[in-house]
Amino acid sequence: MTNRDIVEKLRNLIKEIQSREAALGKNSFEPSLEKPSLTGGFLVDSSCVSGEDTCSQSEPEILRPSRKPEIIEKEGYCVYTTVYTAGSLPWFYPPPLETVVLLTGEENPGAIVDALSLNQTLFLDLETTGLLGAGTVSFLTGLGRWKKDEFHVLQFLLSERDCEATMLEEIARELEGSRVLVTFNGKAFDMPVIRNRFIMNGLIHDFHDFDSHIDLFSLVRKLGKHPVYGLSLTESVKRFIGTSRVDDIPGHMIPALYFIYEQDKDISILEPVLEHNLLDILDMVGLLRVLGLTFSGKHRPYGDASALAGVGRFHLSRGGLELARQCLGTSLACFEDRPAHDKRRFKNMRLLATVMRKQGDWDAAAGIWNHLISRGVAVVDDYLWLARHYELHENDIMKSLNLVNQCADWLKERKYPVSNAVMSRKRRLERIISKMALGS
Repeated sequence: MTNRDIVEKLRNLIKEIQSREAALGKNSFEPSLEKPSLTGGFLVDSSCVSGEDTCSQSEPEILRPSRKPEIIEKEGYCVYTTVYTAGSLPWFYPPPLETVVLLTGEENPGAIVDALSLNQTLFLDLETTGLLGAGTVSFLTGLGRWKKDEFHVLQFLLSERDCEATMLEEIARELEGSRVLVTFNGKAFDMPVIRNRFIMNGLIHDFHDFDSHIDLFSLVRKLGKHPVYGLSLTESVKRFIGTSRVDDIPGHMIPALYFIYEQDKDISILEPVLEHNLLDILDMVGLLRVLGLTFSGKHRPYGDASALAGVGRFHLSRGGLELARQCLGTSLACFEDRPAHDKRRFKNMRLLATVMRKQGDWDAAAGIWNHLISRGVAVVDDYLWLARHYELHENDIMKSLNLVNQCADWLKERKYPVSNAVMSRKRRLERIISKMALGS
């Protein structure tokens, strides 16, 4: 099969995919014969973006952000520069530095905030010729950063593979001075690809110069699964910002389009790819801001029980007990209309009891442990913590022992081994009761 035959087969395949997706009600694209216009936009419900508890029933608005594009053609590659102003979209503002540092997970955020400037936070997104592997080429590299109230996006498009090293050298210069890297699933995909391309081209670049790498995908996973939305970038933006893309190309079609472009050298073929990459970066900007506000407690995703619980877990791990208690408590209220056997509800109840215990509110925690045991959904720790409460705070040793015996019976009924923790607690309580009997 000749190259021309391959290109024609790919064109027909793309048309079939477009027709199939159009039949399913998905967005399709139609490459123009003009220069890439980057006219992609967002479908946005303003009430969702504003943070109201419920979205309006009015028709969502289609927004196309203002831009100032510039195209510089170089030997073997092109650089597309697009500049957006803060506020050009409802959610499009620089994130507070303290929330950016919070998402890095650094132990001493105050010192980092003082030393960090916003233009040292770099957004990165790649479009490649396929999945991971030695032959995978990043033919389009998108970089974005805030410069005061403007957000600058640079897109490096490789037109001749022989010039990849030259393009990577310029990309390396753009990476200099950046301290915080922001990607979506970049730890698993983007960074391994770009490191490999530098190595394959005999270039040396220390990507460890970044102080921190914020992978937005890992943050979204911490906020739990939602019954409606998935974990992709576009689905995460729908969930947390309330916007949907308009006229966006499916990601799995991108490698084929680049192959066609290499054969035909028709730049209009890559118009939807450039647009897709640009929208990815803009989406990451909005997602970083809203996730920073969410994890810091300045924005509460009311109605999203999984996200609230995720924020609660995050602050519990960092010792922020009061905020963890508020978020977990609100999350449980969201679960009231869910099935009574929802395991996530019981897990979050257990976490809330842990927070209460750490705060010293043993009575409130005991109420949760009793509820879990009475519903038959308790775990061993629920029995043991409640037994400890009766022993230390109620001074009821017999009730504590009865609860430990109940736990042992519960395990035996289910043919589980009785753990050492249960038997050790049982023996210790029995010794205390024996001493008390001898003393009387």
